[in-house]
Amino acid sequence: MSFSDHPYAAIGLRTANELLDAIDGCRAVLVATIDGFSLAVAQRQPIDADRLAAMVSSIGALGAAASRETNIGTPRCLVVESTEGRLVVRCVNTGTHE
Repeated sequence: MSFSDHPYAAIGLRTANELLDAIDGCRAVLVATIDGFSLAVAQRQPIDADRLAAMVSSIGALGAAASRETNIGTPRCLVVESTEGRLVVRCVNTGTHE
């Protein structure tokens, strides 16, 4: 389920397209809510944005739990490095909640 009428959807789409254009070899940029809903996607290769948003939400929760457990602070970035690329998850605080 996408949130095209969400207040951050338009800026999310603009930012996703800018990042896709700026990062060499980037296949897709997804902007999602912390609770796993897709807001915007820019892509060179098809991805299931709704499904990936849900997965990324889980990855973020695991990173936060591991950071708390090890007392290393709040995660800013999580990386999944695979044989053919990287998935980079970056948390952005909109100032609406922690």
